[in-house]
Amino acid sequence: RIFKLYNPKNRFVSLYSDIFKRHAKMSSTQITLEQSTRYYLDTIFFSSFLVLLLFIDLNSSQFYSSALVFLYAGYRVLPISNRIIISLQSINYTSAIVDILTSSLKNRINDESHQNNIEIDEVNNIELVNIKHKNIKISNISLKLYSGKKYLIKGESGIGKSTLVDIMAGLLKPEFGFVKYNDQDIDGIKNVRDKISYCDQSSTLFNLSVYDNITIGNKDRNSNTIGKIVSSLSIDKVHINQENILEYEIKESGKNLSGGQKQRISIARTLHRMSDILIFDEPTSALDKTNEKKVI
Repeated sequence: RIFKLYNPKNRFVSLYSDIFKRHAKMSSTQITLEQSTRYYLDTIFFSSFLVLLLFIDLNSSQFYSSALVFLYAGYRVLPISNRIIISLQSINYTSAIVDILTSSLKNRINDESHQNNIEIDEVNNIELVNIKHKNIKISNISLKLYSGKKYLIKGESGIGKSTLVDIMAGLLKPEFGFVKYNDQDIDGIKNVRDKISYCDQSSTLFNLSVYDNITIGNKDRNSNTIGKIVSSLSIDKVHINQENILEYEIKESGKNLSGGQKQRISIARTLHRMSDILIFDEPTSALDKTNEKKVI
């Protein structure tokens, strides 16, 4: 959801492309170093026997013994040649994986599968018409939502609330029915995802600073706005061994933060984008009562 909506393509395509290329280069170097010495010595051994054969009279009694030596050398070289070919194939295969993954990542982030050509300035209304999906227990959902209002989707666990929201945000295609923004079909709108901020249940964070996690995918990095949001969510009061919370480096998946801390940073990212549509999927599940009241 974060990749699709916030579209941080430049940062992550560059980051992972470099990682894949470095990994491929290291793998190639490792394979070469492991095998080259062995192949080099075996080649010298085989070449030495060939040179010796040139100086032996074929009619002499030494011919048969020399031929046996030659055959033995060939027996040794053939497996080596086979391993060389296998190693080269492995290198080429690794390079192909890098190209495929990089291309796939670019295509997924850019998400250019739609032929959208309409841009909207602001979202005035969202309409769902006869929506049906296998993960939604209720069929033929139709409703219209208007800007400036708050809506609550309530239901039992597993009924399909998150799926319905994903369809509403254009992240998932309904099996039947369609979604409209400002009375226009969502598939024809080019910039619909620029109008949406999404705070999901998992509080997705990246191996970046708190500042970069909050501002990711946002071209307007207003420091005053960030400061106000950080203060209102008490993120600046998080107990860490660093003076400036915004410079604190988050480990992979936020392993060095508590559930509540991760959730507050995720909420801050959603608010900082200042989109027309704010979607919160159980945003306070990991917060205590005091911080939950602040968010609400």
